Amino acid sequence: MKFLILVSALLAAASALPTYSNPGWVVPAGSIGLSGIVRRDGTIEGFTGDFTRDIVAIGPSGIVTKSGANVQLDSNLHRVRRAYYAGFTRPEGSVGYSGIVRADGTVDAFSGDFSHDIVAIGPSGIVTKSGKNVQLDSNLHRVRRAYYAGFTRPEGSVGYSGIVRADGTVDAFSGDFSHDIVAIGPSGIVTKSGKNVQLDNNLHRVRRDYAGFTRPEGSVGYSGIVRADGTVDAFSGDFSHDIVAIGASGIVTKSGKNVQLTSGLYRVYGRPYNQSRPWASVSNIIQVLVGGQRWGQRVYKAQRVWSETHNSTLLQHRQSSPAVMTFLILVSALLAAASALPTYSNPGWVVPAGSIGLSGIVRRDGTIEGFTGDFTRDIVAIGPSGIVTKSGANVQLDSNLHRVRRAYYAGFTRPEGSVGYSGIVRADGTVDAFSGDFSHDIVAIGPSGIVTKSGKNVQLDSNLHRVRRDYAGFTRPEGSVGYSGIVRADGTVDAFSGDFSHDIVAIGASGIVTKSGKNVQLTSGLYRV
Repeated sequence: MKFLILVSALLAAASALPTYSNPGWVVPAGSIGLSGIVRRDGTIEGFTGDFTRDIVAIGPSGIVTKSGANVQLDSNLHRVRRAYYAGFTRPEGSVGYSGIVRADGTVDAFSGDFSHDIVAIGPSGIVTKSGKNVQLDSNLHRVRRAYYAGFTRPEGSVGYSGIVRADGTVDAFSGDFSHDIVAIGPSGIVTKSGKNVQLDNNLHRVRRDYAGFTRPEGSVGYSGIVRADGTVDAFSGDFSHDIVAIGASGIVTKSGKNVQLTSGLYRVYGRPYNQSRPWASVSNIIQVLVGGQRWGQRVYKAQRVWSETHNSTLLQHRQSSPAVMTFLILVSALLAAASALPTYSNPGWVVPAGSIGLSGIVRRDGTIEGFTGDFTRDIVAIGPSGIVTKSGANVQLDSNLHRVRRAYYAGFTRPEGSVGYSGIVRADGTVDAFSGDFSHDIVAIGPSGIVTKSGKNVQLDSNLHRVRRDYAGFTRPEGSVGYSGIVRADGTVDAFSGDFSHDIVAIGASGIVTKSGKNVQLTSGLYRV
């Protein structure tokens, strides 16, 4: 009787233990059980009590759990890291390498080529080796028209975070700009605020002010001017194609026929030719005088033209007095010589600060600046604020009629030091010398940085030190991330291999982008996800 009671108790205790259809496996690579994994290479991975109790089934390729935190195993019984890369399950459905099964019963099966192209699967989308990434909405449907989320082409890639070009340059977008994006297309970016960005063939931003502008007085663009008062100044096709840049004060053209605009967006016209030369109304006479075959014919034609123009009775007949004829011939010759000179709609100005003309500038302080013959012949128009030339080498004048040196193009000097094409000399005595290649690559130098032709721009801080671009690494309270690795505030170090370092394209606060597509996501503590 006692024996039967003991057996019944043992059976009851055994029945209270959980049962498993497959409590473990033994395979050539090692053994898997409820307590952990023992591998053939001698390494052991022990499971926690919570994980053990969460197990539903164990198979040679992984472990299924009640909570859904399944574990995938490789051929050596190691966990496949970043399990969400292999897929995930949530109330809206499941996503994996084979496709998407949604809660509404619809299925999106992936092709074999696409499955093998997958690098990672996350809750918001799928990253692929080819760059043909897929964005998923909250119901696990693909976001159509993927160019809205960005695109990749031989010149580089454009997305919500910025532009990575084929030449290695990166244009990182600010958080505010990223959230302002509505759509990204091959020719530009459309934003909610209307501050759209146009991209050129090499994925560089097109300066918007070159294409025109809008202000309270009206709008100016390649097609013309529309003013606030309702008037319109439409440009001809030839003039539109001749435009190089449109700015707030005027329009620069390839031919040098620049246009200056008033504050009300009207063109600034100089004095008419005939007003600048009162005697130019007889230029047709001079043309006759220099165009005839014989002097007698020229004189007779001059007599006839003068008669037609001025209703003069002195030259009605060729038999006029010889003295009068001689006088008129002399006057006509003088007029011919004068009209042969070039005419200018605005040959100069006189202002309180001095005088400007074709020959130079005479200032009120007594200083004189004489122009060379070549420069004088190059002049198109002279205004109180500057001189416009055919060659485009325009001159801006200050209030005292001195040339404004566009210092930021050639460099500048301030208390912190000097910046020029050759380098930076700081007030503390340190020098940053530029290489020859970099010097020739410079387009403009400004107080906050240097713009280059190649797009490898340099930002300067208040002390004229180069600002290390964020994509080259960063430092924050949790630690530092750079091309060599991660150094965390807790003292741990994650050193990158040489291959991985050379594969890096950009380093950001949330992760690392690589050329091969093997991107790395970082946690708030700077650990790899």
